[in-house]
Amino acid sequence: MKKLFLVSLVSVLTMGIVYSAGIKVTSPVAGITWFKGYSHEIKWSKLSSCTSDATTAKINIFKNSISQENFVKQLIAPLADGHKSWVIPANFENGNYVIRVKTDDSTCLGDSGVFNVKSKLSMIYKKPGVGMFSTNIKIHKPSSSSFLDPGEKFFITWDNKLTKGKKVKIDLYNHNGTKFLQTIHTINHVTIPKFRWTVPNIGPKKCKIRISVMGGQGRGWSEKFTIRIKTQTKIYKIYAKTLNKGKYVKKKKGSPLFDFNFVEKPDPGAGKARVGFENMWTNYKGNYCYLGTIYRSHLFFDVSQFRGKGLILGVKLHYKVYKQDKHGNANCTLKSWVINEAWNNIFKVNADFIANTDTQLTSYVQKWVAYPNNNYGMVLTSADESYSHNNNRCMQFAKDIYLEIKFLEKK
Repeated sequence: MKKLFLVSLVSVLTMGIVYSAGIKVTSPVAGITWFKGYSHEIKWSKLSSCTSDATTAKINIFKNSISQENFVKQLIAPLADGHKSWVIPANFENGNYVIRVKTDDSTCLGDSGVFNVKSKLSMIYKKPGVGMFSTNIKIHKPSSSSFLDPGEKFFITWDNKLTKGKKVKIDLYNHNGTKFLQTIHTINHVTIPKFRWTVPNIGPKKCKIRISVMGGQGRGWSEKFTIRIKTQTKIYKIYAKTLNKGKYVKKKKGSPLFDFNFVEKPDPGAGKARVGFENMWTNYKGNYCYLGTIYRSHLFFDVSQFRGKGLILGVKLHYKVYKQDKHGNANCTLKSWVINEAWNNIFKVNADFIANTDTQLTSYVQKWVAYPNNNYGMVLTSADESYSHNNNRCMQFAKDIYLEIKFLEKK
């Protein structure tokens, strides 16, 4: 009996500790409904009557009323912050709750009003983006056609009927509104229903924005929009590896072709091209005949560094003709070709003519990046390769041969 009396006395003494109020809980307010699966702000302020030196706030959540048997969960936050974000778990029971915020030394405390927690099944509208309340805030932008870039300044706009003069919170959620990502901004007093938002670097991601009236009913969801991956545009120069080949032709006037030992024009060396033709009328063993030689240059560009790292936006072919030997009325224009098979027979190869800045060239280089085994390179030829004209020639030598690639790069 004495033992029971002693235990009861200790309990009375423990429960009888006097707490100064000292803390005012401003959110949640009495009667508000908070929905499971969404982030909510618990807010408090330390009053002058609180003389505690404690730096940590303990946030205790109770079901129905404050008692040990009704205790559900505890959150921790710096006391001076005055707020704590809480995403209500999906396994919370529907019903009434109350929150007590106190210093970690238990000398100051404050209680919220009784508020209600509901699941999505108890919402008036079940689908995020259509509306959580019968009084739904209409968000105009962003819309389903919005594709936003990180760092972009974008105006979020909405209908002001339910928000004018009120305090609202703008939050960013995932594509279906079930996962809170971050708070965009809190506006203390809405006058114009517009907020200039700096888009965060979280892409690529589908998102929704939620606007809610603080301490009252009124909430709305934007349509699903896209935050793109952060990119930057760079210009690259990819220089060619060259291979110079010549085709030698001997033609006796009025007779078939036959071999002739012809002195080839010198190969200009690595990274340079030798392109053109030359013909002459000569005496070979008493026979006057045409002698012709055609030169073509093979160009190979290694673009493997771009694979999987972004998008090629445009390609230009550059070269500088540093030497030319022309005779007669030969056409010295250079032509560029993309070849579609291995460079074995320089006169019997499947190739497509392209202009140096043709969009078709961009398409080919994009294919080289995607399918490296199909990168057979390019060929430079002379526009006029006729070796049947007497004493015509046009020999050209090019250097600084490179592809200028405009590349959209992931960051």
